[in-house]
Amino acid sequence: MDAPKDIPADAPVLRLVSRLLRPLARYFDASLEGVENLPNGRALLVGNHSLLGIDSLVLFPEIWRETGRVPRGLALRSLFEIPWARVLLHEMGIVEGRRDNAIGLLEEEQLVVTYPGGARDSVKGSHERYELKWAQRRGFARVAIATGTPVVPVGGVGPDEVFPLHTKDGVFPFPFLGDSSYRLPFFLPVARPVPFTFRIGEPICPPSIDELRSEASGDPQWEGIDEVPDTLIEPFVSECRMRLETLLEALVADRGGNPEWLPAAIDRLGADD
Repeated sequence: MDAPKDIPADAPVLRLVSRLLRPLARYFDASLEGVENLPNGRALLVGNHSLLGIDSLVLFPEIWRETGRVPRGLALRSLFEIPWARVLLHEMGIVEGRRDNAIGLLEEEQLVVTYPGGARDSVKGSHERYELKWAQRRGFARVAIATGTPVVPVGGVGPDEVFPLHTKDGVFPFPFLGDSSYRLPFFLPVARPVPFTFRIGEPICPPSIDELRSEASGDPQWEGIDEVPDTLIEPFVSECRMRLETLLEALVADRGGNPEWLPAAIDRLGADD
């Protein structure tokens, strides 16, 4: 891990990036709820992802402003193949999305943010808004169990509606996402002023290795988390997924449905003129 394990909350790069992104938060009328649910120590924040990572550009600075703590993101590996991007991301505390990086940061009592669905969760079609595309990914759960770290669900509503989508499914291949099977939907790169609401849920404590061992048949002598069968990890993954889906459903319901943002957004922009 090239990025420092501890990023001061008053680091010059963070202050600069926060100022640059502040107009984005105002444009989307961003709000962050449930900050009191964040543990004082380490935590693994798990959320839903959106097209072009627009959610992260708002969520990360909001967490920093509300808590004074620097969220440590796990980013797409291909981003770190670009020299200038790698340097900037490291200065901001963002690291390559690898398990060893996550474990190292959590052992330093950091707030680590991850999107289990990765790039696939960010290229949803118009009929998949706020659905979690996690497939069979369990890496975040193994990290939480290995380090004894609570998982904190973070649901975000608004980002999936920023860009007008004109296809239900992906159309254009985009190898930069790390998988040639991922396809971007046809969309207009025009950001609509959709209000963003992020809600932090209550922490979910992972089972210990000993608890999992007691559920296994025989007396397995696992040497590491990778040797624990998927069948024993899956219940914890399912609980985390269910808690995040519940947050998203509540956020959508509180807003009154998908299209209700438009009149209020128009009024708000007019008031800003």
